[in-house]
Amino acid sequence: CDPGAPATGDWNGNTLTLQHSHKMGHGKFTFVIDGEGKYTFKIDFSQDGKNWMPFMEGKYKRVS
Repeated sequence: CDPGAPATGDWNGNTLTLQHSHKMGHGKFTFVIDGEGKYTFKIDFSQDGKNWMPFMEGKYKRVS
């Protein structure tokens, strides 16, 4: 399986958005820093790179 090129993107405020294109479709990966030790991670999928559908979302918090 060819993974294709790595995801690329940039920061906008407290949000990092990366996108990846592959022959199977497009992926968008969003990390939002919600505060000290907390962030939200989201993956969206698109067949054409324009119309995005949610794939998964998770909220993470450091517990120590």
